[in-house]
Amino acid sequence: MLNREDERMTRILGTRTRAMAAIGAMICTHASLAQSQANTTAASGAGTSPAPVMSSATPSSSPGSIGREPLTLNAGAPQAAAKPFGTEGTRWLEFGGLVADNFKDSVDANIHARFSEFIAKDVELGGELAGWNFNQPGDNAVGGSLVLIVRWHFLNRGDWSLYADAGVGAMVAGDDTPDDGTSFNLMPRVGAGLTRAIGEGGTRLELGVRWHHISNARITGDDHNPSRDSVALYVGFAIPLN
Repeated sequence: MLNREDERMTRILGTRTRAMAAIGAMICTHASLAQSQANTTAASGAGTSPAPVMSSATPSSSPGSIGREPLTLNAGAPQAAAKPFGTEGTRWLEFGGLVADNFKDSVDANIHARFSEFIAKDVELGGELAGWNFNQPGDNAVGGSLVLIVRWHFLNRGDWSLYADAGVGAMVAGDDTPDDGTSFNLMPRVGAGLTRAIGEGGTRLELGVRWHHISNARITGDDHNPSRDSVALYVGFAIPLN
């Protein structure tokens, strides 16, 4: 009786031992396959990686170790910050148009381009080249002018500014301007306006009003100087050059 019981226990223990051995073998096989697949994936990724990476910590070669996320190197160099508006040494190119009315009988209009540089903080010196159409009594005329301008941005808030400016220059027309005057005249000016940043490239909108004067300064005598005074409104767009 005892021998039968011993045999039965021996068979049970043997069965359990074989089952545990089989389970252990399966676990080892799955672990080996997983490690082999991980090594294959890592080798494939190393051969096709498009960009170098730099890790902040050296990853461990032992299975199950955890390293920090790799840091991708930036290909582009950091760009320099834009200089604040009104900075000394900055240069601008402006394009615009103007209409001037003497509220009597004449309307002058131009398209112009201006190059300027800030010679001091908020103080701008520039030269303006313009093409003109003079609608006036008698014969209308077309002409061109070159004017030197000094502009002071007395209130500069970066995104916008208020300014006052003054300038003087000369113009030449294809006919007498005003009528019964001369084709050569001086063009002094005084005015005020505002600028406003638009977009992300630094371009600024300009709006202004000024005194528009045409006179030959009596170069041919007092009786031959029919000067003209008008109120001028203008709009333009200024583009930073540096």
